[in-house]
Amino acid sequence: MTGCQRPPLAPGHELVLADSQGRIRASLALPDGRFSHVFVHSINLSLVEERFRVGEADQLLLGAVAYADTSSGMPSEAEGGFRLVDGRFILDLAREFSQLPIRVSPVPGHGIQTAESFFAFTDFFETGDLVLVRVKRR
Repeated sequence: MTGCQRPPLAPGHELVLADSQGRIRASLALPDGRFSHVFVHSINLSLVEERFRVGEADQLLLGAVAYADTSSGMPSEAEGGFRLVDGRFILDLAREFSQLPIRVSPVPGHGIQTAESFFAFTDFFETGDLVLVRVKRR
């Protein structure tokens, strides 16, 4: 695991990355209240982006999933519809979470994209670790 400095936190919300014991490993500024969980699909090796925003009650609202390849293991149904934009499939969703439990993938490119930067989970965790992602108000 490499040591990374935390970015300065802007007023508003921050995304907290904690380990399975609840210990905070990183806090990421969310100046616009949005972030994406990004990863490379382990079967088709294409980029997948799950787009979230912070809800009024500090919940995580999944609004869309974007990806380039509809092969095995990719979602194909969504409550808000399915569309093609600039060669990427977009599923419009309306799902709410209090936190996201995510296992760190051995495939490079797995992490969080904010308005400011990409943060690889492997900068803070080991491959296979459980990351608990939640939001809190500053």
